[in-house]
Amino acid sequence: MKKICIILMAVIVLSGCVQQTNLTQQESEAIAAYAANITLKYDKNYKKKLVNTDAELVKSEEDAVQEKANDLDNDMMTNEAINQEATTQETQDEQVKVQEESISQLLQLDGFQITYEGFLYSQHLEDISAGNSYTANSLDNNEFLIMNFRVENTTDETKICDVLSMSPSLKVSINGNEPINSFASLLSNDLSTLYEEMEAHASKNVVLLIEIPQDYGKDITSVSLTVTVAGKTSTIELN
Repeated sequence: MKKICIILMAVIVLSGCVQQTNLTQQESEAIAAYAANITLKYDKNYKKKLVNTDAELVKSEEDAVQEKANDLDNDMMTNEAINQEATTQETQDEQVKVQEESISQLLQLDGFQITYEGFLYSQHLEDISAGNSYTANSLDNNEFLIMNFRVENTTDETKICDVLSMSPSLKVSINGNEPINSFASLLSNDLSTLYEEMEAHASKNVVLLIEIPQDYGKDITSVSLTVTVAGKTSTIELN
């Protein structure tokens, strides 16, 4: 600021000793611009303000860019989550479809679909179909793991569901343990010996009995079915 005062005083002193000169408009504007630049050059407050303004502008632009980048990342994460959910659902649907088709195909039941519907425990199971008084009973220290299936005729015509003539070997593995043979019963709805004429799109509930010790454990986390027909063996995960 002291330098600015000295310069202005010098201009005043010199203006009194020098003869007045007529200047053109262009020359006057040039001198005014030069004097303004010289004055601002030594004004620290002006310079600091200018620098701060530039820095704030740069920061504002950087913040805007970062905000757009964050919005883009959020959009990408949202789309990825949606796509992942859709893919997971499609995979689950496909697994169910393969499971249903595989059981019927392995039993060579063309035109039928077999769906696994869970299990329950019991020491005996009575056949309640008309004209049949047979009851399957487990041994004293055993009980049945009763596996429920639904068989459906998916065609537009009456067909015979013939598992009996296939003489399949059906085994069940629980929690990855050694497979257990299915229990041979005379139940009319036993999957392993099923032979029944079914109308178009009709369905029937059937069971598969697995005899297990009572202390085998009720904490079942996985069940798999092993099917052997005509010397070919395949295993299907049921849950």
